[in-house]
Amino acid sequence: MSLECDHLTRRYGALVAVDDLSLTVPSGTILGFLGPNGAGKTTTMRMMAGLLRPSAGAVRVCGYDVQRHPLEIRRRLVFLPDEPALPEKLTANEWLEFVGAACHLRLGARATELLEIFDLARAARQQIGGYS
Repeated sequence: MSLECDHLTRRYGALVAVDDLSLTVPSGTILGFLGPNGAGKTTTMRMMAGLLRPSAGAVRVCGYDVQRHPLEIRRRLVFLPDEPALPEKLTANEWLEFVGAACHLRLGARATELLEIFDLARAARQQIGGYS
């Protein structure tokens, strides 16, 4: 899955949180953002995921413009914030069904596979609120 940011900028009034960021991340590359608080890491990732509209510039995931093709992006990209608001009473299986439905995906067996990959299969029927 390729990712491209082209002159990505986000302003909050006079504050420029992300300033003219351009980068290309080829498929298969692992990318991490490091920096102090307020450096624009979360703002950048939210724009990449289509959760926040850029003040200028564009983001493309697999060639799809994030603002013009939000459903295509949600089928290809998952954004997990540092403090997710997980419904504590849902099980992992229920949460995956909910997120999949919100993104117009039917996960089915893929949800089980993902839980196994992340070593959560044993906890799939436990409420998320009980996870460490």
